[in-house]
Amino acid sequence: MKVSQKMARKGPLPYSKRPGAALQGGMALMIMMLIMVLGSSWALVNAISGASRNTVSEQKQTGDSLVLAKYALLGYIAQQALTVDVPGMFPCPESTTSIGTTNEGTEGSSCNTLPAIGRLPWKTLGIDKPLDGSGEALWYAVGTGVRAAPINFSTTGSLTVDGTASAAVAVIIAPGAALNTASSS
Repeated sequence: MKVSQKMARKGPLPYSKRPGAALQGGMALMIMMLIMVLGSSWALVNAISGASRNTVSEQKQTGDSLVLAKYALLGYIAQQALTVDVPGMFPCPESTTSIGTTNEGTEGSSCNTLPAIGRLPWKTLGIDKPLDGSGEALWYAVGTGVRAAPINFSTTGSLTVDGTASAAVAVIIAPGAALNTASSS
């Protein structure tokens, strides 16, 4: 009679009655979740480290270009002290009309309005075009008092830097990548 009752039952055994079911207890789901979390973490760490490597190399490029521009500008000023009547005279920034022409990189013919701002006159300084880490040309601002005699150790700056007035006579600027600030209105 017992055999016939077992045979009379139709369909598979319930999950809890299967052999080995008590041992599993949801471990497959836990292992799958662990694999997904580890994979996501790996992808996130790779993305962050790749971005930081680019940022570090861009910052190094920018720093190297700024140092090159600074020393070229100081060298130009020292050379001018030997060859012209106004020692210490800074060059004018590049004229905006010369960008994209054969005169690109040469100083503008005059700095009528001081302080003057424009791209660094790299050809005038005798260097290759210095670019920041994002590939943009360096800019340059020159204040009043460093374009006409007398220029000496007592000449004070006329540019405000970080809120400090008269902090600099000239500034070299690494503009960085252009921002997407176009409005849709």
